[in-house]
Amino acid sequence: MIKTIAPYGFVVFLACFGFALPLPLIPKMFLNQEHSLLDVATSIEKRAFILGLFLSAYPLGQLIGSPFLGKLSDRFGRKAILKVTLLITVFGYLIASFAIWKTYLVMILLGLFICGICEGNIAIAQSVIADLSSDHKRSYQFGLIHFFGCLGFVIGPLFGGYLADLEIFHEFAFAVPFIGAAFLSFLGWVNITLFAQETKNEKSNADFSLWSTYTNPSLAKLYFSNFLIYLGVFFFFRFFPVFVERVFNFSPKLIGFVLFYDAVAIALGLLLLNKPLSKRFKPEFNLLVFSILAAVLSLLLIYPSYANAMWWTIPPMGLAVGIVMTYTSVTVSSYSPAALQGQALGCLVSIQVAAEILSGVIGGAVLWRNPALPLIIGSASLFLGATSLWLFRKSLNPMLKEKA
Repeated sequence: MIKTIAPYGFVVFLACFGFALPLPLIPKMFLNQEHSLLDVATSIEKRAFILGLFLSAYPLGQLIGSPFLGKLSDRFGRKAILKVTLLITVFGYLIASFAIWKTYLVMILLGLFICGICEGNIAIAQSVIADLSSDHKRSYQFGLIHFFGCLGFVIGPLFGGYLADLEIFHEFAFAVPFIGAAFLSFLGWVNITLFAQETKNEKSNADFSLWSTYTNPSLAKLYFSNFLIYLGVFFFFRFFPVFVERVFNFSPKLIGFVLFYDAVAIALGLLLLNKPLSKRFKPEFNLLVFSILAAVLSLLLIYPSYANAMWWTIPPMGLAVGIVMTYTSVTVSSYSPAALQGQALGCLVSIQVAAEILSGVIGGAVLWRNPALPLIIGSASLFLGATSLWLFRKSLNPMLKEKA
Protein backbone atom coordinates (compact mmCIF):
# COMPACT_ATOMS: atom_id res chain seq x y z
CA MET A 1 0.00 0.00 0.00
CA ILE A 2 2.66 2.53 1.06
CA LYS A 3 4.85 1.53 -1.89
CA THR A 4 1.97 2.28 -4.26
CA ILE A 5 1.02 5.60 -2.64
CA ALA A 6 4.59 6.89 -2.25
CA PRO A 7 5.22 8.01 -5.89
CA TYR A 8 1.92 9.89 -5.92
CA GLY A 9 2.71 11.43 -2.54
CA PHE A 10 6.13 12.44 -3.84
CA VAL A 11 4.64 14.23 -6.84
CA VAL A 12 2.34 16.13 -4.44
CA PHE A 13 5.44 17.09 -2.45
CA LEU A 14 7.19 18.34 -5.59
CA ALA A 15 4.10 20.24 -6.77
CA CYS A 16 3.66 22.02 -3.42
CA PHE A 17 7.41 22.67 -3.25
CA GLY A 18 7.27 24.32 -6.67
CA PHE A 19 4.10 26.25 -5.88
CA ALA A 20 5.59 27.55 -2.61
CA LEU A 21 8.89 28.72 -4.12
CA PRO A 22 7.56 32.10 -5.36
CA LEU A 23 5.35 32.85 -2.32
CA PRO A 24 7.89 34.89 -0.30
CA LEU A 25 8.56 37.27 -3.20
CA ILE A 26 4.97 37.91 -4.31
CA PRO A 27 4.38 40.96 -2.04
CA LYS A 28 7.62 42.56 -3.25
CA MET A 29 6.83 41.77 -6.91
CA PHE A 30 3.80 44.04 -6.82
CA LEU A 31 3.60 46.11 -3.62
CA ASN A 32 7.18 47.29 -3.16
CA GLN A 33 7.72 50.63 -4.90
CA GLU A 34 11.51 50.36 -5.24
CA HIS A 35 11.80 46.74 -6.40
CA SER A 36 8.74 45.47 -8.26
CA LEU A 37 7.46 44.61 -11.72
CA LEU A 38 5.31 47.73 -11.79
CA ASP A 39 6.16 51.34 -12.53
CA VAL A 40 7.23 53.40 -9.52
CA ALA A 41 4.30 55.77 -10.04
CA THR A 42 1.71 52.96 -9.77
CA SER A 43 -0.71 53.65 -6.90
CA ILE A 44 -1.11 51.27 -3.97
CA GLU A 45 -4.75 50.66 -4.98
CA LYS A 46 -3.70 49.54 -8.47
CA ARG A 47 -0.83 47.47 -7.09
CA ALA A 48 -3.21 45.65 -4.74
CA PHE A 49 -5.67 45.03 -7.58
CA ILE A 50 -2.95 43.57 -9.84
CA LEU A 51 -1.75 41.43 -6.93
CA GLY A 52 -5.28 40.04 -6.64
CA LEU A 53 -5.31 39.17 -10.36
CA PHE A 54 -1.93 37.50 -10.06
CA LEU A 55 -3.10 35.42 -7.10
CA SER A 56 -6.21 34.37 -9.02
CA ALA A 57 -4.64 33.18 -12.31
CA TYR A 58 -3.37 29.82 -11.04
CA PRO A 59 -6.56 28.85 -9.15
CA LEU A 60 -8.70 29.95 -12.11
CA GLY A 61 -6.92 27.28 -14.15
CA GLN A 62 -7.54 24.75 -11.38
CA LEU A 63 -11.20 25.72 -11.27
CA ILE A 64 -11.60 24.80 -14.92
CA GLY A 65 -9.20 21.86 -15.11
CA SER A 66 -9.61 19.88 -11.88
CA PRO A 67 -13.09 18.38 -12.49
CA PHE A 68 -12.12 17.25 -15.98
CA LEU A 69 -8.78 15.81 -14.80
CA GLY A 70 -10.58 13.87 -12.08
CA LYS A 71 -13.12 12.58 -14.58
CA LEU A 72 -10.38 11.64 -17.06
CA SER A 73 -8.42 9.83 -14.34
CA ASP A 74 -11.52 7.73 -13.56
CA ARG A 75 -11.80 6.80 -17.22
CA PHE A 76 -8.19 6.50 -18.43
CA GLY A 77 -6.21 5.92 -15.22
CA ARG A 78 -4.43 8.01 -12.60
CA LYS A 79 -0.89 7.55 -13.91
CA ALA A 80 -1.64 8.35 -17.55
CA ILE A 81 -3.33 11.66 -16.76
CA LEU A 82 -0.62 12.77 -14.33
CA LYS A 83 2.14 12.15 -16.88
CA VAL A 84 0.51 14.43 -19.44
CA THR A 85 -0.39 17.22 -17.05
CA LEU A 86 3.03 17.35 -15.39
CA LEU A 87 4.75 17.95 -18.74
CA ILE A 88 2.34 20.76 -19.59
CA THR A 89 2.97 22.27 -16.13
CA VAL A 90 6.70 22.44 -16.92
CA PHE A 91 6.00 24.62 -19.96
CA GLY A 92 3.53 26.77 -18.00
CA TYR A 93 6.13 27.68 -15.39
CA LEU A 94 8.74 28.39 -18.07
CA ILE A 95 6.31 30.74 -19.80
CA ALA A 96 5.69 32.55 -16.50
CA SER A 97 9.41 32.86 -15.73
CA PHE A 98 10.19 34.28 -19.18
CA ALA A 99 7.30 36.74 -18.87
CA ILE A 100 8.47 37.90 -15.44
CA TRP A 101 11.96 38.48 -16.80
CA LYS A 102 10.57 40.56 -19.67
CA THR A 103 7.78 42.12 -17.54
CA TYR A 104 4.94 40.85 -19.72
CA LEU A 105 2.12 40.90 -17.17
CA VAL A 106 -0.49 39.24 -19.39
CA MET A 107 1.91 36.41 -20.25
CA ILE A 108 2.62 35.85 -16.55
CA LEU A 109 -1.09 35.33 -15.98
CA LEU A 110 -1.25 32.98 -18.98
CA GLY A 111 1.63 30.82 -17.74
CA LEU A 112 0.15 30.49 -14.28
CA PHE A 113 -3.30 29.78 -15.75
CA ILE A 114 -1.83 26.88 -17.78
CA CYS A 115 -0.13 25.51 -14.65
CA GLY A 116 -3.41 25.71 -12.75
CA ILE A 117 -5.35 23.82 -15.42
CA CYS A 118 -2.91 20.90 -15.17
CA GLU A 119 -2.48 20.90 -11.40
CA GLY A 120 -4.78 18.04 -10.45
CA ASN A 121 -2.18 15.98 -8.62
CA ILE A 122 -3.64 16.21 -5.10
CA ALA A 123 -7.13 15.12 -6.18
CA ILE A 124 -5.64 12.29 -8.25
CA ALA A 125 -3.39 11.19 -5.36
CA GLN A 126 -6.41 11.15 -3.06
CA SER A 127 -8.26 9.11 -5.67
CA VAL A 128 -5.41 6.58 -5.57
CA ILE A 129 -6.02 6.17 -1.83
CA ALA A 130 -9.76 5.81 -2.43
CA ASP A 131 -8.99 3.08 -4.99
CA LEU A 132 -7.01 1.10 -2.42
CA SER A 133 -8.31 1.80 1.07
CA SER A 134 -11.39 1.07 3.14
CA ASP A 135 -13.39 3.92 4.64
CA HIS A 136 -12.03 3.65 8.19
CA LYS A 137 -8.42 4.02 7.00
CA ARG A 138 -9.07 6.76 4.48
CA SER A 139 -8.85 9.71 6.90
CA TYR A 140 -5.36 8.78 8.06
CA GLN A 141 -4.10 8.09 4.53
CA PHE A 142 -5.55 11.33 3.16
CA GLY A 143 -3.64 13.00 5.96
CA LEU A 144 -0.44 11.40 4.66
CA ILE A 145 -1.00 12.99 1.25
CA HIS A 146 -1.46 16.37 2.90
CA PHE A 147 1.67 15.69 4.93
CA PHE A 148 3.64 15.25 1.70
CA GLY A 149 2.22 18.58 0.57
CA CYS A 150 3.19 20.22 3.85
CA LEU A 151 6.76 19.04 3.43
CA GLY A 152 6.80 20.88 0.11
CA PHE A 153 5.49 24.01 1.80
CA VAL A 154 8.09 23.61 4.56
CA ILE A 155 11.01 23.60 2.13
CA GLY A 156 9.61 25.74 -0.69
CA PRO A 157 9.39 29.13 1.05
CA LEU A 158 12.89 28.78 2.50
CA PHE A 159 14.38 28.14 -0.94
CA GLY A 160 12.14 30.74 -2.54
CA GLY A 161 13.25 33.44 -0.13
CA TYR A 162 16.87 32.91 -1.12
CA LEU A 163 16.18 32.43 -4.83
CA ALA A 164 14.41 35.79 -4.85
CA ASP A 165 17.41 37.59 -3.37
CA LEU A 166 17.89 40.70 -5.50
CA GLU A 167 21.53 40.96 -4.44
CA ILE A 168 22.30 37.53 -5.93
CA PHE A 169 20.22 37.41 -9.12
CA HIS A 170 19.68 41.14 -9.70
CA GLU A 171 17.04 41.90 -12.34
CA PHE A 172 16.36 38.20 -13.00
CA ALA A 173 15.57 37.41 -9.35
CA PHE A 174 11.78 37.33 -9.61
CA ALA A 175 11.90 34.72 -12.41
CA VAL A 176 14.27 32.26 -10.70
CA PRO A 177 11.73 30.58 -8.36
CA PHE A 178 9.43 29.90 -11.32
CA ILE A 179 12.27 28.20 -13.19
CA GLY A 180 12.79 26.09 -10.08
CA ALA A 181 9.09 25.19 -10.09
CA ALA A 182 9.40 24.04 -13.72
CA PHE A 183 12.33 21.81 -12.82
CA LEU A 184 10.41 20.27 -9.91
CA SER A 185 7.44 19.53 -12.19
CA PHE A 186 9.81 17.74 -14.55
CA LEU A 187 11.14 15.67 -11.64
CA GLY A 188 7.53 14.79 -10.83
CA TRP A 189 7.02 13.52 -14.38
CA VAL A 190 10.15 11.35 -14.14
CA ASN A 191 8.98 9.98 -10.79
CA ILE A 192 5.50 9.04 -12.03
CA THR A 193 6.84 7.58 -15.30
CA LEU A 194 9.40 5.33 -13.61
CA PHE A 195 7.88 4.39 -10.27
CA ALA A 196 4.10 4.87 -10.15
CA GLN A 197 1.66 1.97 -10.50
CA GLU A 198 -1.77 2.33 -12.06
CA THR A 199 -4.46 1.81 -9.41
CA LYS A 200 -7.53 2.45 -11.56
CA ASN A 201 -7.36 -0.93 -13.32
CA GLU A 202 -11.10 -1.02 -13.93
CA LYS A 203 -11.77 2.20 -15.80
CA SER A 204 -15.10 3.90 -15.16
CA ASN A 205 -17.61 4.18 -17.99
CA ALA A 206 -20.36 5.53 -15.76
CA ASP A 207 -22.40 8.28 -17.36
CA PHE A 208 -22.31 10.64 -14.37
CA SER A 209 -21.96 14.23 -15.54
CA LEU A 210 -19.99 16.89 -13.73
CA TRP A 211 -23.17 18.90 -13.24
CA SER A 212 -24.92 15.99 -11.53
CA THR A 213 -21.93 15.69 -9.19
CA TYR A 214 -22.17 19.35 -8.20
CA THR A 215 -25.94 19.17 -7.71
CA ASN A 216 -26.24 15.85 -5.86
CA PRO A 217 -28.19 16.73 -2.67
CA SER A 218 -25.53 15.52 -0.23
CA LEU A 219 -22.47 16.58 -2.17
CA ALA A 220 -23.93 20.02 -2.95
CA LYS A 221 -24.27 20.74 0.77
CA LEU A 222 -20.75 19.53 1.46
CA TYR A 223 -19.39 21.57 -1.44
CA PHE A 224 -21.13 24.69 -0.10
CA SER A 225 -19.64 24.25 3.38
CA ASN A 226 -16.24 23.46 1.85
CA PHE A 227 -16.39 26.64 -0.22
CA LEU A 228 -16.89 28.84 2.83
CA ILE A 229 -14.27 26.98 4.86
CA TYR A 230 -11.66 27.14 2.11
CA LEU A 231 -12.45 30.79 1.48
CA GLY A 232 -11.27 31.42 5.04
CA VAL A 233 -8.24 29.14 4.63
CA PHE A 234 -7.09 30.95 1.49
CA PHE A 235 -7.54 34.38 3.01
CA PHE A 236 -5.01 33.16 5.57
CA PHE A 237 -2.59 31.55 3.11
CA ARG A 238 -2.68 34.37 0.57
CA PHE A 239 -2.75 37.44 2.77
CA PHE A 240 -0.92 36.57 5.96
CA PRO A 241 2.43 37.01 4.09
CA VAL A 242 1.15 40.34 2.78
CA PHE A 243 0.05 41.31 6.31
CA VAL A 244 3.50 40.76 7.83
CA GLU A 245 5.17 42.53 4.89
CA ARG A 246 2.91 45.56 5.20
CA VAL A 247 2.68 45.79 9.01
CA PHE A 248 6.14 44.60 10.07
CA ASN A 249 8.11 45.28 6.85
CA PHE A 250 9.34 41.67 6.61
CA SER A 251 11.85 40.84 3.87
CA PRO A 252 11.23 37.96 1.40
CA LYS A 253 13.68 35.82 3.41
CA LEU A 254 11.83 36.45 6.66
CA ILE A 255 8.45 35.89 5.01
CA GLY A 256 9.86 32.60 3.72
CA PHE A 257 10.76 31.63 7.26
CA VAL A 258 7.28 32.56 8.52
CA LEU A 259 5.73 30.31 5.86
CA PHE A 260 8.20 27.57 6.77
CA TYR A 261 7.24 27.88 10.43
CA ASP A 262 3.54 27.64 9.58
CA ALA A 263 4.06 24.61 7.32
CA VAL A 264 5.98 22.83 10.08
CA ALA A 265 3.01 23.39 12.40
CA ILE A 266 0.62 21.98 9.77
CA ALA A 267 2.83 18.92 9.26
CA LEU A 268 3.18 18.27 13.00
CA GLY A 269 -0.57 18.57 13.45
CA LEU A 270 -1.15 15.95 10.78
CA LEU A 271 1.45 13.62 12.28
CA LEU A 272 0.29 13.93 15.88
CA LEU A 273 -3.47 14.46 15.64
CA ASN A 274 -4.77 12.98 12.40
CA LYS A 275 -4.56 9.30 13.31
CA PRO A 276 -6.23 9.55 16.76
CA LEU A 277 -8.89 11.90 15.38
CA SER A 278 -9.68 9.53 12.51
CA LYS A 279 -10.19 6.66 14.96
CA ARG A 280 -12.39 8.47 17.46
CA PHE A 281 -14.56 10.92 15.53
CA LYS A 282 -16.47 11.18 12.27
CA PRO A 283 -14.91 13.30 9.50
CA GLU A 284 -17.74 15.85 9.66
CA PHE A 285 -17.17 16.40 13.39
CA ASN A 286 -13.43 16.94 12.98
CA LEU A 287 -14.01 19.37 10.12
CA LEU A 288 -16.59 21.37 12.07
CA VAL A 289 -14.57 21.68 15.29
CA PHE A 290 -11.28 22.60 13.68
CA SER A 291 -12.90 25.10 11.31
CA ILE A 292 -14.26 26.99 14.32
CA LEU A 293 -10.86 26.77 15.99
CA ALA A 294 -9.16 28.15 12.86
CA ALA A 295 -11.68 31.03 12.76
CA VAL A 296 -10.74 32.08 16.29
CA LEU A 297 -7.01 31.64 15.77
CA SER A 298 -7.08 33.70 12.56
CA LEU A 299 -8.11 36.71 14.62
CA LEU A 300 -5.39 36.04 17.18
CA LEU A 301 -2.78 36.31 14.43
CA ILE A 302 -3.52 40.01 13.89
CA TYR A 303 -4.34 41.09 17.43
CA PRO A 304 -0.77 41.55 18.82
CA SER A 305 0.95 44.74 17.68
CA TYR A 306 4.46 43.25 17.80
CA ALA A 307 5.98 40.70 15.41
CA ASN A 308 7.37 38.27 17.99
CA ALA A 309 3.85 37.33 19.10
CA MET A 310 3.46 35.40 15.83
CA TRP A 311 5.84 32.70 16.99
CA TRP A 312 3.16 31.78 19.54
CA THR A 313 0.03 32.28 17.41
CA ILE A 314 1.16 30.65 14.15
CA PRO A 315 1.62 27.02 15.40
CA PRO A 316 -1.96 26.45 16.64
CA MET A 317 -3.33 28.11 13.48
CA GLY A 318 -1.19 25.83 11.31
CA LEU A 319 -2.29 22.78 13.26
CA ALA A 320 -5.98 23.64 12.83
CA VAL A 321 -5.61 24.41 9.12
CA GLY A 322 -3.86 21.08 8.47
CA ILE A 323 -6.74 19.13 9.99
CA VAL A 324 -9.32 21.24 8.13
CA MET A 325 -7.60 20.67 4.77
CA THR A 326 -7.54 16.91 5.33
CA TYR A 327 -11.12 16.46 6.46
CA THR A 328 -12.70 18.56 3.73
CA SER A 329 -11.49 15.91 1.27
CA VAL A 330 -12.25 12.95 3.52
CA THR A 331 -15.85 14.08 4.06
CA VAL A 332 -16.57 14.43 0.35
CA SER A 333 -14.85 11.13 -0.44
CA SER A 334 -16.96 9.37 2.19
CA TYR A 335 -20.19 10.46 0.50
CA SER A 336 -19.05 9.81 -3.10
CA PRO A 337 -19.54 6.75 -5.35
CA ALA A 338 -16.54 4.41 -5.25
CA ALA A 339 -16.28 4.35 -9.05
CA LEU A 340 -16.23 8.15 -9.33
CA GLN A 341 -13.80 9.25 -6.64
CA GLY A 342 -11.63 11.17 -9.08
CA GLN A 343 -14.58 13.10 -10.44
CA ALA A 344 -16.05 13.94 -7.02
CA LEU A 345 -12.67 15.00 -5.60
CA GLY A 346 -11.83 16.94 -8.77
CA CYS A 347 -15.10 18.83 -8.41
CA LEU A 348 -14.18 19.50 -4.79
CA VAL A 349 -10.86 21.00 -5.90
CA SER A 350 -12.73 23.28 -8.30
CA ILE A 351 -14.96 24.42 -5.42
CA GLN A 352 -11.91 25.07 -3.28
CA VAL A 353 -10.09 27.04 -5.94
CA ALA A 354 -13.22 29.08 -6.63
CA ALA A 355 -12.83 30.11 -3.01
CA GLU A 356 -9.15 30.82 -3.64
CA ILE A 357 -10.00 33.07 -6.60
CA LEU A 358 -12.63 34.96 -4.63
CA SER A 359 -10.22 35.40 -1.71
CA GLY A 360 -7.68 36.94 -4.09
CA VAL A 361 -10.20 39.32 -5.63
CA ILE A 362 -11.79 40.40 -2.34
CA GLY A 363 -8.47 40.56 -0.50
CA GLY A 364 -6.88 42.62 -3.25
CA ALA A 365 -9.83 45.02 -3.21
CA VAL A 366 -9.81 45.66 0.57
CA LEU A 367 -6.10 45.28 1.29
CA TRP A 368 -5.29 48.94 0.69
CA ARG A 369 -7.75 49.95 3.41
CA ASN A 370 -6.28 47.73 6.11
CA PRO A 371 -3.82 44.81 5.70
CA ALA A 372 -5.60 42.92 8.49
CA LEU A 373 -9.01 43.10 6.82
CA PRO A 374 -8.56 39.98 4.60
CA LEU A 375 -7.75 37.91 7.69
CA ILE A 376 -10.83 39.22 9.51
CA ILE A 377 -13.04 38.34 6.54
CA GLY A 378 -11.40 34.89 6.41
CA SER A 379 -12.21 34.27 10.05
CA ALA A 380 -15.88 35.08 9.44
CA SER A 381 -15.97 32.74 6.43
CA LEU A 382 -14.51 29.84 8.42
CA PHE A 383 -17.15 30.30 11.09
CA LEU A 384 -19.98 30.45 8.53
CA GLY A 385 -18.68 27.30 6.84
CA ALA A 386 -18.63 25.42 10.13
CA THR A 387 -22.13 26.66 10.93
CA SER A 388 -23.53 25.47 7.59
CA LEU A 389 -21.91 22.05 8.07
CA TRP A 390 -23.57 21.74 11.48
CA LEU A 391 -26.96 22.66 9.97
CA PHE A 392 -26.56 20.14 7.13
CA ARG A 393 -25.21 17.25 9.21
CA LYS A 394 -28.52 15.35 9.63
CA SER A 395 -29.57 15.60 6.00
CA LEU A 396 -26.44 14.06 4.43
CA ASN A 397 -27.08 10.77 2.64
CA PRO A 398 -24.55 8.04 3.52
CA MET A 399 -26.11 5.63 1.00
CA LEU A 400 -24.81 7.52 -2.03
CA LYS A 401 -22.10 4.93 -2.63
CA GLU A 402 -24.63 2.21 -3.29
CA LYS A 403 -25.80 4.09 -6.39
CA ALA A 404 -22.42 3.83 -8.14
